[in-house]
Amino acid sequence: MKKAWILLLVFLLLSGCKKNITEEQVGDGYVLAYYVNAAVTRLTGDAHELKASDLEGQVEELFAVLQESGHGETVAAVPGALSLVSQTLDGVILCLDIEGPYYEMSTASQVMCLAALTKTMTQLSEVDYIRLSVNGEPVTQGEEEVGILRSGMFMDDVKDNPDSYIEEDLVLYFASEDGRQLVKTTLHVGYPSGTSLERFVVEQLLRGPQVSGVKATLPSTSNLLSVSVRDGICYVNFDDKFITDSLSGGYDYIPVYSLVNSLAELPSVQKVQLMINSKTDVSYSEAISLAAPLEPNMDYVGGETY
Repeated sequence: MKKAWILLLVFLLLSGCKKNITEEQVGDGYVLAYYVNAAVTRLTGDAHELKASDLEGQVEELFAVLQESGHGETVAAVPGALSLVSQTLDGVILCLDIEGPYYEMSTASQVMCLAALTKTMTQLSEVDYIRLSVNGEPVTQGEEEVGILRSGMFMDDVKDNPDSYIEEDLVLYFASEDGRQLVKTTLHVGYPSGTSLERFVVEQLLRGPQVSGVKATLPSTSNLLSVSVRDGICYVNFDDKFITDSLSGGYDYIPVYSLVNSLAELPSVQKVQLMINSKTDVSYSEAISLAAPLEPNMDYVGGETY
């Protein structure tokens, strides 16, 4: 289901997400607000002059603007039946909680709603990402949480990214060659737009290092059951092979904090709650309790590689 979501997102937005002017061309005090065509296949930007001076007021103003129609041949990307209940700023992540019949919309309309909200709100100077909740729960597609959204997920044209991939630097913590320390490793990676970055990080750790001088920290035999984020806590659920097939070599903090430190490099994560078969009343080799979320610990980091 998640693959279908990603493919639909790419198809819709590559099929013609056009705009009359670019975000760089709007003047100071203006934001390009996005609307959708009647066929729900294309976004169009229209310059809007901000009236509010503070972030909270600007977010409320833009949410209302995105519910307007009558902008040329476009209609509102955010239906009037949806209401903005609350907003919080967590670092550079704008968390929006909305209420209303979001899941009664077609999948195409959901994609366009997320795209319009993300591409519009992230033009505000304080905002780099948004996270959306619907009726008090994180927004999902199928059984997967959508996660944090950024403007780069929603491409304006094929020429912007013909392979539908995003490239960026990702920080992961692998083991030193003697297995006693963690090594900060910066990798330049590409991944499909719409991918959950939190899940992508865990999958890269399970895959193992692609550079020399460092060793894998997580057993590739372990099955990743689920990854989700709420209120800055990333919940990572493995099967029991995460423990039974351990690569720790007696240094139990290595696999645990390889995962915790790597995920905490993402702006959406402050702590990590590890689970084994959905249970937290377990310990890693009887040395590290998983009963509560773990914070990153840089005491175990002894090197850096690029």
